[in-house]
Amino acid sequence: MAKKFDNVPAPSDRKWEDELIMFKFEKPESYQFRLVGDIFVFGRHWVATKPNAIESGKKFPRECTNFDPDAETHTLDRGCPACAAEKDSSTPDKSISSSHHYLINAIDRRGQEDGLKNPIKALGPLPQTLVAAIIDLQKTNRVKGNKDTHHVNHPDFGRDVFIKYNASATPRWSVSIDGEGQSPLTDAEKAYRLFDFDAVFPNFADDALCSAYNEDSLRSLTRCGYFENSAPRAAAAKPAAKPAAKAEPAGEEEAEEAPAPKVAAAKAAPKSLPKVETAGEPGVCPHEDQEDHKFGSFQASVHCMRCPQRMACMAESEGS
Repeated sequence: MAKKFDNVPAPSDRKWEDELIMFKFEKPESYQFRLVGDIFVFGRHWVATKPNAIESGKKFPRECTNFDPDAETHTLDRGCPACAAEKDSSTPDKSISSSHHYLINAIDRRGQEDGLKNPIKALGPLPQTLVAAIIDLQKTNRVKGNKDTHHVNHPDFGRDVFIKYNASATPRWSVSIDGEGQSPLTDAEKAYRLFDFDAVFPNFADDALCSAYNEDSLRSLTRCGYFENSAPRAAAAKPAAKPAAKAEPAGEEEAEEAPAPKVAAAKAAPKSLPKVETAGEPGVCPHEDQEDHKFGSFQASVHCMRCPQRMACMAESEGS
């Protein structure tokens, strides 16, 4: 069947970052930018594809639905499966980690020199250490003739910065301020179209969207062995931990999801799962109105994970 390009649906695995033009730090050298506008923060988990053999596998990112952007902590109660698995004592050490990253609009000075009509690029995901260093640059950005200081993204009193990413260096990220003085935005630069990060990032305050994302995260973790047959289960004996420096994800260095390793033995449910307000009648599933949900048939869906009767239901499921 012939159809117009406009009627071809987007790929189902399309990510929210695909809506942005991200700057690629392709070489370990300093790139010059003029930071513009506010900074955006989001929470993320890095999940090992082989939780019991981390070094032989890779890691993939899952956004955290429990992340509170105001407090910059993973403390909201939105049922994030990765949060629950990470805090569960039976999950292998370092197989899941939590972090938060930042995005900011920036004028790419090289692109501007090359004549790009809109040389705005999205910088990120930037780690907390780099953002702290950028904030610290305020101390050296003084207005000539007085004691006032300004952040480097100030429209009138800001300055260009040089940012470098080197995966083999420690630290990986570095930033320095342009020593040639302040670079106020011109009228043309103020007219550049900026990326609206709030518009492209998933709005986890939307219950339906949040639930769908949690279900997808649960499937991903199940494939990797954190849950078996949609039910929580214990990891195999933990291998001896090797001392290693904590890697700072650059945003693109991790891999896509891989098949889950086979692990034997059953475990108790994660201990950090959120609770619902009412327990309901003992021995009765409060979600029986949903397909395949009944007491004694634990599914480890988002509803099961939040259910106050999950422990009894799991015990009944294992005995049946």
